[in-house]
Amino acid sequence: MKLDFMFEFSELSTADLNIDAIYKGGSKGNSSDDIFTKLFKGVGNMGGFRTLKSFTEPTLLILVSDGSKAEWPDFLDIETGIFTYYGDNRTPGYSLLNTSKKGNKCLENLFNWTHVGGDKRKKIPPIFVFIKEGKKGRDYRFRGLVVPGNPIFSQTEDLVSVWKSTNGKRFQNYKAIFSILSIDKISREWIIDIQSGNTFSKNCPEVWKKWIDTGNYKILKATDEKKIKTKEDQIPQDQLGKKLLKIIYEYFSKVKNEYDFEYFAGKIFQMTDPDKIQDFSVTQSSRDGGRDVVGKYKIGTNNNSYKFSYHLEAKRYEKNGIGVRYTSRLISRIKHREFGVFVTTSYIAEQAYKEIIEDNHPIIFITGRDIVEILIKSGINSEKNLKIFLEKNF
Repeated sequence: MKLDFMFEFSELSTADLNIDAIYKGGSKGNSSDDIFTKLFKGVGNMGGFRTLKSFTEPTLLILVSDGSKAEWPDFLDIETGIFTYYGDNRTPGYSLLNTSKKGNKCLENLFNWTHVGGDKRKKIPPIFVFIKEGKKGRDYRFRGLVVPGNPIFSQTEDLVSVWKSTNGKRFQNYKAIFSILSIDKISREWIIDIQSGNTFSKNCPEVWKKWIDTGNYKILKATDEKKIKTKEDQIPQDQLGKKLLKIIYEYFSKVKNEYDFEYFAGKIFQMTDPDKIQDFSVTQSSRDGGRDVVGKYKIGTNNNSYKFSYHLEAKRYEKNGIGVRYTSRLISRIKHREFGVFVTTSYIAEQAYKEIIEDNHPIIFITGRDIVEILIKSGINSEKNLKIFLEKNF
């Protein structure tokens, strides 16, 4: 059964851009296999920013994410239509707007034009997002036409500089928020028009033109299918992620207080939304001698807010999955108007996952892969940084 629509390498020069279709790279094993020079004549064949004409003021821009750098987690949230993309200053010793790589200057221009609005917004080019498909080869999946910003982010939040470190050396990079527009296909005719300098032709998508004219977002959002995640979905598949998770597992097997892992689990959940999850505590359970984490999740404003209680359970497993026995234990602890969180270095077994979803229990799962991604997004993006973090806090 064919699950994905694909365009073969030989078809690329005449292909439309269909949302979530795969565009196949060549088979020679060199740069000539690149899809972007076939799809868009005149763009470069290297880097995460592929532009037409000027690099800092392009007439067409392709944002390419290959997923090979776990410490730079570009991410598309298909439910909200928000695409998070990191800039190209990824080496210590360079300034945020270094001259050797101009991607960050390009981002800065895009968001400045967006915030100023009016005629300045007309300088923003069509921006296409492609994400690497598979670990080998040069196949990419088209994820959509994006524009800078998002209605739920303010002008101080949609483009921010973040500090990272490599081998103890610090540097800054941009983290940018884009929105996927509600367009299912980009026609080949419009691509040709853009390349000839006629971006606002009759082939221009109305949704994109309306955003350029008014700044109003019509975003492509997909409803949650409540898909049961596989073991592979829940465990890191890249080498860095696997190493970080192993360090966590081994560290908490050696610490003097075996219950420190519960505090670590509570800290991990807090790191998902530190403004809302301000405090938690590890308490002794009265029923089975186990340890539990309890805390509050704040909603509203400082002047008018409400705190929801949550109950968190943690299991430090290396290989075994979490079964119904443990998820049922968490369900039994949740009271009216509370929710539950299960944190594990392993994964949730299929039957347990299925029961939670089908019965619509208010449970959040944070598995091995999630733990690694939360740490990386918080700047703990290397083995050295992780060890320092663990030794300092637990």
